[in-house]
Amino acid sequence: RIDYTDGTASILLEPQSTNLVVNSELNNVENIVVSAVAHTISFYGTGSITLSGVHSATLSGTGANDRVSLTFTPSAGTLICTDSGNVENKQVEALPHATSYIPTSGAIATRLADSVTGAGDATTFNDSEGTLYFEGSALVGGSNTQISLSDSTNDNGVKLRFDADSDRFTIFLRGNSGTSATKTITGVTQTDNNKIALVWDITNFRIWLNGVEAGAIATNDLPVGLDTLNFANNTGASNFVGKVNSVITFDTALTDAELECLTTI
Repeated sequence: RIDYTDGTASILLEPQSTNLVVNSELNNVENIVVSAVAHTISFYGTGSITLSGVHSATLSGTGANDRVSLTFTPSAGTLICTDSGNVENKQVEALPHATSYIPTSGAIATRLADSVTGAGDATTFNDSEGTLYFEGSALVGGSNTQISLSDSTNDNGVKLRFDADSDRFTIFLRGNSGTSATKTITGVTQTDNNKIALVWDITNFRIWLNGVEAGAIATNDLPVGLDTLNFANNTGASNFVGKVNSVITFDTALTDAELECLTTI
């Protein structure tokens, strides 16, 4: 799906989610059975929703075109949601953040997780050197989601991780004969639009971030057999959740001048 909320077109990758509201466009009272995990309620409008039952709170709207949200952890049982005033596109999800609107009319509805396929095969990539470029943002900070280029095992690959700490990225390079070379970059905002390039050759593994080289690791332990680009880790777990403006792989290690031009915001 394509997202235009920030004024530019981005591929939107979100996890599976269910809108637990039965009638998302009616101003009414909804009784929703919830478990004792993080939930998020959201809506557009100038009205309010009052929560009672297994959790007490009030979420107030700020404008007809504004989406407001509240994340909370209720006790297990029945959550009562009472609407007042202009409340549209109501959504309650068993997630610690809001996802895009899932309309309902008479029954709860589930949107499946987004996926992207068709990135290439072994002939697309180069084992001896290369560049993996990403431009985009995480849906929420601290999500511990990942993007990787690998042989679909943990033995060979290049990986970018949006860490559980929301102010940092960690990059990994692993060849079949050794342990991972890693570098953590701090002082970042994962939910901002970032331009990131991972660059490797026979001597170095480097990261360029928003126009500058942010770190380097000396290594000669190059990955081999690269054939899979994943919006996840090497084995398909820790799926990336967020907005993707661009992903490009190069079969050469780009020069500093090229990397500066490519990654400058």
